[in-house]
Amino acid sequence: MKRKSINIILAASLLMSCSASNDAPDTLADGSHAVKLNVRVGVSAGVVTGSRELDTWDGAQQVNDMRIYVFRCPAEKKGTPEEAYTYCTPIETEAAQKGYYTVDAFNNREPYYSAEHQNMPEQHSYTFEPYLENGYYYQFLAIGRDDKYATKKVLTEPKFTENETKLEDARIALTEEEKNSAKLGILNTTELFSGILQDENTREKAPVLVTEETKYFHRTLTASRNVAGLIIYVENIPAQVESNAAGDVRTVTFKPTSLSVVATGISTETLIRQKQAPADAEPLTYQTLGTIDLTSSNGWTVDATENIFKRAADSQKG
Repeated sequence: MKRKSINIILAASLLMSCSASNDAPDTLADGSHAVKLNVRVGVSAGVVTGSRELDTWDGAQQVNDMRIYVFRCPAEKKGTPEEAYTYCTPIETEAAQKGYYTVDAFNNREPYYSAEHQNMPEQHSYTFEPYLENGYYYQFLAIGRDDKYATKKVLTEPKFTENETKLEDARIALTEEEKNSAKLGILNTTELFSGILQDENTREKAPVLVTEETKYFHRTLTASRNVAGLIIYVENIPAQVESNAAGDVRTVTFKPTSLSVVATGISTETLIRQKQAPADAEPLTYQTLGTIDLTSSNGWTVDATENIFKRAADSQKG
């Protein structure tokens, strides 16, 4: 599957002569400074909210809930075995109320197709001005979702604890209703992107150090897809297969009427940063993702020469 990503251009200035508001001081008692951050947020490709049939590779996304969470690590622990970025809430009204910053410009109710916009991804500029304490490296975690207007949400709200939740441990899970639905084999899709500040060339983490001397910094934040839709192309489906049923005393061949796509190792949770299931996640070990009807009513015929199923091209189904 093609790699799709969200690109966020982050530029920040440490303003020593101005403050986060007209009445607020430049520096607080704990050493926090007013930092103005201008973020250029761009999205490239994805899947639409809710279950749907995917029939194209065209880049599309429907992000309508873009958030930025803040994590930090003491400068003296950087590069040591104790290095860890923990969730923090900057001293600023929006962060204090919600625990994150919202890029409201992402408000899609319908898919955004790059092809309809000179092949340019959707991009928005966003500025916020928190107080950040000097002597810390800061990381910014972007999470993009598509369920702001969904009548039924598939994913829970992330729950991070101040100064405790580590960036590597941050997770998001299926709702209880969706877990029960998945156990019955009823799967839904939802858009979920995430990423942190990293070097564009090496892909190494690139956190920002805030000090009294900090005046300006510029970074790129790339958020890649955590949850994706699947398009599966199947060729050369045999028109005759051998049974592997237990108890068969001789080889039994038959003509299949359907082909099921089965996945193993599905989990109810994912680590947002690492994009993998946490060790303690509840596994859904066996799930049928879909079934292809191989009967003539679905347009399939058998090629007598090659003894495989074939079907004429379909503009809707590939």
